[in-house]
Amino acid sequence: MRNCLYILLLLIGIGLVACTVTEVNEPAQQEESATIVATRSLLSPTAFPSPSPMPTKSATATVTPEPTMTAIPEITSAALETISTNQAATPILVATMKPDPYRRSFLPENVWWSEDSQVLYYQDIETQEAWAYDLSTGVSSPIAYVPRSLRELEPQLQATLPENASVVSLSPDHRYMLYRLPLAEPVRIPDSPSENPTSTPQFQLSNEYTAELWLHKEGQDFNLGLVDDCFALLFSPLWSENENVVIVNTRGTPEIACLHHVWLIDLETLSIGPLYLPFTEDYSVLDLSANGDAFLIRSFTDRLNYLYNSTTNAQWSIPVDDTDRMALVEAGQSPYCLVFELEFSEEILRDHVWYCEPITGEITFLSTIEGEVSQGVVSPDQKFIAFVVDNDFLPGIVYEDVTPGIWLLALP
Repeated sequence: MRNCLYILLLLIGIGLVACTVTEVNEPAQQEESATIVATRSLLSPTAFPSPSPMPTKSATATVTPEPTMTAIPEITSAALETISTNQAATPILVATMKPDPYRRSFLPENVWWSEDSQVLYYQDIETQEAWAYDLSTGVSSPIAYVPRSLRELEPQLQATLPENASVVSLSPDHRYMLYRLPLAEPVRIPDSPSENPTSTPQFQLSNEYTAELWLHKEGQDFNLGLVDDCFALLFSPLWSENENVVIVNTRGTPEIACLHHVWLIDLETLSIGPLYLPFTEDYSVLDLSANGDAFLIRSFTDRLNYLYNSTTNAQWSIPVDDTDRMALVEAGQSPYCLVFELEFSEEILRDHVWYCEPITGEITFLSTIEGEVSQGVVSPDQKFIAFVVDNDFLPGIVYEDVTPGIWLLALP
């Protein structure tokens, strides 16, 4: 009897110990796999309230502290040595809406900031509605809808142009317009390696100037110079924030030889010409600084990315692997960049965001966003980026766990 009572007490003691261990371990296990609600604070002292339900809905975004390096682009082994493991930022859902299907530029035409970076404006082309999102309250309020996209404004702009002219680009603040006027007869340009780096003995297609490029500015029109068929054929022009420099990337085809890889338009001197780099042969520009003198470069020659200052000819290699998904952030005295690393399969679609400093080579993991970031615009104070998220990266596949719309992310 006494032995039976001893065994019973022993079993009860073991059970109490097990319960205690369970109570200690369970919270730690939940912390490792916690789903972060999208309306949490953006690493700021004051937490942002939930967005207005107009036209938003609640959503969650799972943040992965150490994302798997299986996506494109891969962070190089050299970069891994300088990666910082700071706490990940949490993306905020501003509005649920289907992204504009007619998007050729990384810069969204219908998402823009107030000058003091305290209000994010956005609108829906299809419903003709617009809102203002106040960062201090986290509330979206309806505002008057005003057409901003080129596809909306192009018909009335076209009516002001000479016959046969066509709109090339409208500046973000709508102060300037670039348009093309076809030449009556093309002007032929002899092939040469210096003028056309893509020329080979087997591929000798003569280049031709086929149009004049004009600038409409403050009610006046200025002839900037001649351009070829490649100009703005596949890529939308990139405008500097000050709207004093415009970059146009070109890529040829087996049938069309492009005169230049990159065109640079200087709106202060009213001139146009090639952007020549002293360190690579085949390249494109991913982004440019506010004053138009620094460029994020993607090199097709050595498959590296660079930051290049055209004033000083200084250049810095960025330790990421051959990507065209980058943006420039001018925080403080040093330029920084954002790198978007896409991870996808038939079940997964997410973007890992990295914050990099080209001059020091330091890379910091910033956040993971469910869905594909297709467009983005940095606030004037360089503290936030607003971006559009898509949920249909692979043809025919819609990712139901991805909330398409406009999101907000704090920058370091």
